[in-house]
Amino acid sequence: MQLIPDTIDLSEYRRESPLQAKVKPASDFLSLVKAEFAPRPADKRHPSLFFGKAHGLLEVRPGEVTAVVGRNGEGKSMFLGQCALNLGIQNQRTLIVSLEMYPAVTLARMTRQATAKEAPSVQEIEQFHAWTDERLFLFDHVGRIDVESALALMRYFRQELKGDQVILDSLLMVDGIGEEALDRQKNFITALCRVAQETGLHIFLVAHCRKPSGSAEAGPPSKYDIRGSAAISDQCSNVVIVWANRDKQTRLEKNPLDLKTKDEPDHVVSVEKQRNAAYEGRLMYWFDNATLRFCDDRISRVEPYQRMAA
Repeated sequence: MQLIPDTIDLSEYRRESPLQAKVKPASDFLSLVKAEFAPRPADKRHPSLFFGKAHGLLEVRPGEVTAVVGRNGEGKSMFLGQCALNLGIQNQRTLIVSLEMYPAVTLARMTRQATAKEAPSVQEIEQFHAWTDERLFLFDHVGRIDVESALALMRYFRQELKGDQVILDSLLMVDGIGEEALDRQKNFITALCRVAQETGLHIFLVAHCRKPSGSAEAGPPSKYDIRGSAAISDQCSNVVIVWANRDKQTRLEKNPLDLKTKDEPDHVVSVEKQRNAAYEGRLMYWFDNATLRFCDDRISRVEPYQRMAA
C-alpha cells in the first residue's frame, strides 16, 4: 500500500492534453470491429468488478467513468472497498481518494474484508498490507479538493504510478460542485470523462441520491433519483446503485426469528446502465457485519481472500 501525500506538486498534470480531431474512413476500423465480434479468451477480458455469482457481469473497461450512487449510509464506500480488493486480485492498481475518511480507517475496513475477520491478528494485518504493494494506493488527504487538483491527481496516478482505476469518494467533496451548481457538476463530469478517455483510467465516482418522499425509501432508487445534474447518469458510461434494505433490519428488531425476513437480501446492487455491454439488472447481497463483506448468500461461510497470500 502506498500513500500519496496531499503536498505533492501536481502543477505539471493540471494542463489538459490537446484533443485532435481525426477523421478517418470507416474501413480503417475494420480490424477493431472484427475484434468486437470475436470471442475473447479469459486472459483477454477486462477485469471484473464483481466476484462470485456476478463475476464478469460488469467489466472495468479503460477510459470509462462509473457512477456509484446511493443514499447516505447505505454502503457505497464499503462496497467499493470490496471492489478494490477484487481488482487487486486481478493485479489492477487502484487509487482510493476518500475525502471523508482517513486512510487508516479505510484500510482497517478493507483488512477485515480481506481477512474475513472482525479482529485479524498482527501477522494477518501485515500480510494484507504487504499484498497491497503495487495494487492499492491512497491519497493522504481528508477534506475538500478543488476540481483541477482532482483531475491532476488522476493524471499523475496514471502517468507516474501506472494506475488502472481511481475511486473518487465523493462528488460533494469537490469544491464548487454543490447540489445547486448543476452547470459546474456537468462541466466536472465532462472533464472526468475526458480524463478517463485521454489516460485510459477507469474512474469510479461516488454520488448521492435525492432524499425520498413519503414511502419511497422502502424501495431501491434508480438512476433518475441521482442528486444533482442529469449529466451524472447521461455522461457516465455505467451507473451502479447501492441500496440497503433498512426495512428488513426494522422487522428483524421486532422479530429476530422471522426466517422469511432473514432470507431477504440486505443490499441490492443494481447495474442501471452499462453503455458498452449488455448486462443491466439487480444483484442481491447479504451483508456480514463481522467482516463487512457483501456476500452472495446468507448461509455460506465468509472466507478470506486466499490469493492474497501469493
